[in-house]
Amino acid sequence: MDFQAFFNMILPLVFVAIGWFLKELWTAVQSLKIDLHDLRTHLAENYMHKDDFSDRWEEVLKALHRLEDKLDRMQK
Repeated sequence: MDFQAFFNMILPLVFVAIGWFLKELWTAVQSLKIDLHDLRTHLAENYMHKDDFSDRWEEVLKALHRLEDKLDRMQK
């Protein structure tokens, strides 16, 4: 068997292996893109927005001030 015949047998096998590997990588990247999109959608739907948080934080601060005022009145 000469070098050219050996080369003609091995080269297609190497390209098949590389092609399979690249196809698997492509599939994994596409799956990750879908997962990332789903995650972005999930985060946007289920977590509190900044405006809602600031409104709630104001309520908490008001309640703490009322509690502080009550404690001050009890101390006097």
